[in-house]
Order: sequence, then structure tokens, then C-alpha cells
Amino acid sequence: MRVTIYAKSAQFDMTACAGDNLYAIIRRAGGITLDTPCGGRHTCGKCRVTARGGISPAAEAEAKFLTESELRAGVRLACHTLITGDCEVWVGDASPMTIQVEGLRDSQLDLTPAPAPDGTPAKWGVAVDIGTTTVALYLCDLANGVTAATDAFVNPQRAHGADVITRLGYIIDNPGTDETHDGAQTLRGLLLGELNAHITRLCERTGITPGEIGCAALAGNTVMEHIAANRDARGIANTPFTVSTLFGYSLPAAEAGLAVDPAARVYYMPCFAAYVGGDIAAGLVAAGVDTAENTTLFIDVGTNGEMGLGDKSGICLCATAAGPAFEGAHIERGMAGVDGAVNGVWLEGGEIKYNMIGGGEPRGICGSGLIDAVAVMLDLGVLDETGRINNDGEDKFYLNREHDVYISGRDIRELQLAKAAVCGGVLTLLDDAGLTANDVSRVVLAGGFGAHINRRSACRIGLIPPELEDKINVAGNTAGMGAVSYLMSAAARERIDRINGDSTHYLELSCNEFFMDAYIEQMMF
Repeated sequence: MRVTIYAKSAQFDMTACAGDNLYAIIRRAGGITLDTPCGGRHTCGKCRVTARGGISPAAEAEAKFLTESELRAGVRLACHTLITGDCEVWVGDASPMTIQVEGLRDSQLDLTPAPAPDGTPAKWGVAVDIGTTTVALYLCDLANGVTAATDAFVNPQRAHGADVITRLGYIIDNPGTDETHDGAQTLRGLLLGELNAHITRLCERTGITPGEIGCAALAGNTVMEHIAANRDARGIANTPFTVSTLFGYSLPAAEAGLAVDPAARVYYMPCFAAYVGGDIAAGLVAAGVDTAENTTLFIDVGTNGEMGLGDKSGICLCATAAGPAFEGAHIERGMAGVDGAVNGVWLEGGEIKYNMIGGGEPRGICGSGLIDAVAVMLDLGVLDETGRINNDGEDKFYLNREHDVYISGRDIRELQLAKAAVCGGVLTLLDDAGLTANDVSRVVLAGGFGAHINRRSACRIGLIPPELEDKINVAGNTAGMGAVSYLMSAAARERIDRINGDSTHYLELSCNEFFMDAYIEQMMF
């Protein structure tokens, strides 16, 4: 049977057998970006395509994600659709995602040119922030202590799930002994293939060759670093959340899989626990938390909310399972930060206003827009403190009816779970330190998502305690900046080693009674 796929002005002619899953066929085609937050597990309703011909009819489980007009137009969910004969499939062009590369870097950090981390002289290095959603690269001129060029791309592992839990599930479900069926090797290959292509592109822009890169620093969450370093990550998926390593070491580039000087050392930032990774170690140094005179709260909001509280005398860290709501997953009209996504909502003269990434017509809503929209709903009184929508009996609040962009009651539940986890973690850190929100001098909101959050909206919905609103500093990509600092500064390396020592401790929240109580309490608006 023939499956013809049209995407990005390209045509893919695939063969299939009766009963083959359309989602698997599209993935097999390669070069096609399909939004699949759940990794094809039939739970997110995002893998929309248009199909006609020999395909299975839409069953009830699929139809609940689609409107009647979409079904009439031939819109289907690829993961639910089976092949019954020759068919044609249209995959919408994927818009480029907004990727945060720049970020705060400690102004007091000595960036005097220093030798490579292994002590040998090197003129060029590459720093990498391996995010679950996006990856940022920095080509560093070590002789002059400057960043020569930057680049970024969407993490290709997203094809197998939007969050680390889904990707761990993919690894566990595909334990094959060869690369074709080995989930871990598939994810690693996707990442390294794209990473090496972008390293080559950076070098071409700068007029050097990849072989001139003599060292590298990688910062990522614990799961991303495990996958990149070819370490077994399966123990992170379930309690007691065991890791095979907490890193803080280097490998030769040939073993690390980076297409640079084979003898170059590739350093993996130290992690603190299964869900507090090397990106946080890098971020703490970039934000100067470890040298602060007064109490600083560091928050990196994403699918996993990682945070730290402390100063130069010590830092306490914790992690909360915020879930993928902030990435637009599990939100009915949710989407990533791409063209057409509503990313800001506000009231003006009593009327609801909004803007979209890239302009044009709205197609959905991303995380920052969701937070704003819920804050507006609270201001208008159409959402009560329990999270119930009071909108003339309708369990939806429309931003644009014509384009079917709305917030549903189910979306509110997802946001409540996410915001309660983050705020509960903050309150638990404060309680553990014997402090209150008033004792915090500065809040560092890190990460690509954090860079787009409206401070007032975040506090209005209870994502961050309202007493901290005026203390929030949006810091951008601190993980990338910390990795750059590691390459350029001997002092930064010493500080990261010190953070990885006895002055930092990890607070496990899964069995913490205070956190459990705070989490339930913070579900309310």
C-alpha cells in the first residue's frame, strides 16, 4: 500500500501494510516535524494531519479531540489513524519556535582568558544548553574571552514526547539491542546528529573548522545529560528515582559523540538529583546565587520546576513535577511558542486584548498566554477561587470564537496542578530555611519560558507568591550562560565545583508533608 505524505513543499512516498499506524509512518519518513507532546500515546490530541483515502474511520477516542468541522475537512490524529489502503496525507508546515539564547551572566565573574578545562591550551570551545524543548549553542573564542557566535534548534527528541517522563517511557518501552529498536540510542542519535550539524554551521559562519574546537561544556537536566552521555536513565523514571551518575566529569569528544577535535574534553555539568540537573548548576553561577550577600530565590519553570534558595553561605534545591502545561501540552488549544500562538493577554478599557507570535490570525495559545489569560479571567470574575468557570453556563472562555481559541475547564485543572507544584516548592524551601517570602531579596526567573512570563500574571494566579512580584528578575537562558562561563573562566569552574560540594543540599519533596499540604492549598486561586 502506498502512503503519499506532503510536507514543507516536499513529497514522501512511503509503503505500508494494512493496520500500520500513520504516526509511525510519518516518523519513518524523516524530515517531518509533527507536534507530538505525548509521544504518540493517544493522550494529547496534537498530531493533527489532513488525510484521505484508505484510512480507518475516526473512533470515539479520536473524535473527542476534534471538532465536527475538522472531521468534515478530513483532519485526523496521526497516532489514532490506521492504514487500510492507498492514501494521501498533508502535514502542516511547522513554524519556527522562539528560542531563548541570551541570558543573565554574573557581571562580577572574571572572564579573563583561561586555559581549557583540562589544562591544555585551546583557542575555541563550544558551550551547549541541552533543554528538553530546545537546544542552544555558543561558540566561544577562549583566547579573547568572548562568544563568537550562537545558534539554536528545537530538540528533535520532541518527536518522542514533550517532557522527560514521556521520553523515559519511550526508552523503557524500546529496550532493543540494536539501534533500530533501542529507544535510548534513537534519542541520543537524534540529539547528537542535530547538534553536530549546528556545530558545523557555527564554524562555517566563524571561518574555522570543527577540528579547531578543543573543549566543550554541556548543561542539561539530569535525563538529557544521561541520554547525551550514553548513560542508563531508566532508574530516573520511577521511585526511588536512581541515577547512574551525577556527572561533573569529562569525556573525550570521540566518546561523547561530538564532531570536534576527537581529543577535546567534553565536560558534563554536575547534577544534584534525578530532577535537578547540570542546567541548574550552570544557572546558579550565571545568576550569582552562590555569591549573593542576601537570600536569593532561583526558579527555572518548565515541565519540571527546579528551584533553589540561598546565598553565599549555602543553597537548598528542590524539584517539582509541574507537567507540560507551560509548554502548551495537555491544553486543548495549547501549542508551543510558534507563529500563531497567543503569547500575551490583557485588559484594556474593560476589553480583552491579546497578541500572537508572528502576527496574523490566532491558532492556539502558548504557556505565557495561558498564564495571562487565566489572570484576566480572575480579574473579570469569570473564574472563581476553586477554578470553576462562571461564563453563562459554558465551560469555556473564548479569546477568539472565529478561530476556536479558548480556555476550557480542563485547561484550568492542568494549570492548577502546574502552578500549585511550583508555588508549593517555593513555600517548602522557605519553610525549610525558616524564612518567609518577605526575607527574600531577589527572585531570579530563569529559562526560555521564564523569559516570557508576565510577572504580575504569574503572581495573580499563584504561580509565584504575590509578595515576591516586585523582586522578580527575568534572567533568560542562565544555563547557557553558565556553560559559557565554565569554558571561559577558571573562577566559574571553581564556583561550580563548590556548588557541587557540601554547601548545597537537595530537599526531596515526594515524601515531604509540608509540601503535600502546600501543594493542595495552592491549587486554589
